[in-house]
Amino acid sequence: MRNNGTELQDSFTSKPWRALFIIILCFFIGMFVGQFFGALLAMLLFDLGFTEVLLVGTNYQNSPNAKYVLYCLQFGSALGAFIIAPLFYLYRLEQKPVSALFNSKAAKTIPIVLTVFITLSFMVVNSALIEWNATVDFPPSMESFERILQEQEEDLRLLTEFLTTFDSAWDFIIALLVIAVLPAVGEELLFRGLIQSKLQKALGNPHVAIWLTAFIFGAIHFQFYGLVPRLFLGAIFGYIFYWSGSLLLPIVAHFINNGFSLLMYYLYQQGAVEYDVAETSALPTSSILVFLLLGLVAFWAFYWYFRRAFAESAVE
Repeated sequence: MRNNGTELQDSFTSKPWRALFIIILCFFIGMFVGQFFGALLAMLLFDLGFTEVLLVGTNYQNSPNAKYVLYCLQFGSALGAFIIAPLFYLYRLEQKPVSALFNSKAAKTIPIVLTVFITLSFMVVNSALIEWNATVDFPPSMESFERILQEQEEDLRLLTEFLTTFDSAWDFIIALLVIAVLPAVGEELLFRGLIQSKLQKALGNPHVAIWLTAFIFGAIHFQFYGLVPRLFLGAIFGYIFYWSGSLLLPIVAHFINNGFSLLMYYLYQQGAVEYDVAETSALPTSSILVFLLLGLVAFWAFYWYFRRAFAESAVE
């Protein structure tokens, strides 16, 4: 006779749509609780009232310590929604350890190097997608909607510029934690580890699950003029997870994408490099084509590495 814990676990593993609903519910609860925790953290660190913390988001350019208050809010939100909520679902509802989403085959030099190379190659190719998406024109009948999106895009650009203007090396380290490390771990845990896996079970098609998860991943950032680049980025993370069977490598890829961009911001502000990653113009076509070819070769090598690794395991 099965105990209640086993029955609870079976109810989520055998009913993926139900599991997806619970995962999304946990996500929103985690985001709410996490933002509240982030607000409390900002109140303690900067001696602010709760209302003052909330108002920073609407008037950050004129608020003292606004950057660090926003970092606190983002830290709390990411911690609650992308890490605590998925871990709660895994441990308490499915009763699985997070180690079930990892395997030893991924923690080797060759797949890690290939993952880094794939990610850096795509970042070059992605500049063309960023430029194209940033210049999308709507028909005249949707002019008012387009204006709303453009205003939202400008607000996000200013906020990003504010958060990535580093006055010291400590600013860069804090941003690296909040904008690169936490999202890399948390977003991959939620999107690839949980949502993509459940969609694959629900739909019975890994490719549809990968692209649908990638679309959700892009859409949840609420930035229309960055949707297409994030869609393809999410798909790359999805295939890396699907082929390797481990969250380690999409986490590495996600961290490289965010962390390298932050590093380039910092080096540009220090005068160490001349290229401004904030620009939406594409890199030279020749560079894009070369890195597209190199990235596809690395992608092919990555696929065959794990196909061979799993085949050898099946024989043993």
